[in-house]
Amino acid sequence: MKRLLYLFVLLNALVLRAQTDSLTVHVEGKPLANLLTDEQKQNVNYLFITGTLADEDYAFLRGNNLPKLHELNLRKADIDTIPKKAFYGWDFYYDYRINKKNFFGEGNIVLPAQLKYVGERALCNSIITLTGAFPKTDFDVFRWTSLVVSDDNPHCKAVGNEWERFSILSMDGKSLFFCVKDEIPEGVEVIEEKAFQGHEFMTPLSFPETIREIKDYAFYNCTLAACNCDHEFYAEFIFQTEIPPVLGKEVFGTNQKEYIHNFFNDALLTVPEGGYENYINADEQWKIFKKDRGETSIESPTSGDLHIKKTSMGWELSSEVPINEVYEYDQQGILIKKEHSINTKNYVIRHQNPSIKIITIKLMNGKEQTVKL
Repeated sequence: MKRLLYLFVLLNALVLRAQTDSLTVHVEGKPLANLLTDEQKQNVNYLFITGTLADEDYAFLRGNNLPKLHELNLRKADIDTIPKKAFYGWDFYYDYRINKKNFFGEGNIVLPAQLKYVGERALCNSIITLTGAFPKTDFDVFRWTSLVVSDDNPHCKAVGNEWERFSILSMDGKSLFFCVKDEIPEGVEVIEEKAFQGHEFMTPLSFPETIREIKDYAFYNCTLAACNCDHEFYAEFIFQTEIPPVLGKEVFGTNQKEYIHNFFNDALLTVPEGGYENYINADEQWKIFKKDRGETSIESPTSGDLHIKKTSMGWELSSEVPINEVYEYDQQGILIKKEHSINTKNYVIRHQNPSIKIITIKLMNGKEQTVKL
């Protein structure tokens, strides 16, 4: 009898634990925080939401009040808009143990199937699962997330692998919604709004022959990956056809002016022979690119020791004789920056300050040269 009673109590405990681990809550009119018991808040792993979420509910969730939460599932929620910074700043990680060792798992936010719009910086650094059509977004929405697509999503598909992050395309592969690689899949016809927004390029980007349209802000705030700052790498867009794709607004724009000096103002546009004029005549935005790139001349050099070349991040100085001092001036001759005791044969003047127009270089052998950039 005692054994049966023990088994009954154990079974009830397991049932209660299972009910606590996974919860479905309908949120309508009352705050989510008031619909969960203290025990549920401390132990829930999978939280399924129906109904809607108010601003205070988003604040409750991003406040790390559910320490063991693995997944927030909004798939069936009556939500078509996730507001600005709804989950921004949420440290959505959970602890788990394997062989008595502690590990951290990345949380998963399953987006509503009927989602249509996501506000600026609305999501957090976590796994984001897309269950419906790709929504319209403001800026910096998916940039720091691991975006995936549910297996039964009828609208979108993911290309790539979990180690490199996925790019998201329409099911027919003709529209590219989100891209994390320096690569556009074959067959893409339309690069959708903000698809590459904030992307850090490491290699030239080649466009397939099928490209016919690039929508608003598709390459907004792009720059070069930090690892390429001191290498001879230039941003380069390579097109296969003489007919340029139609551009939306501010396709190559920026609201961070230091980036544009590092990227598109130094970027090359490579097109089939005879096609360059077609591009720059089709839309003013193409004129931000350069057709070719040659070495910059040096005015009145005192010797042949120094060479200067424009790179993606600035001006690269190289000399057979080590460089000892560098002075950087604006157009009026006002000193902006000086470097002493450099003792190097290679030195990079970055584009962080576009007002730099003239530099004076002193070599270790005592010779001095002035360069107009």
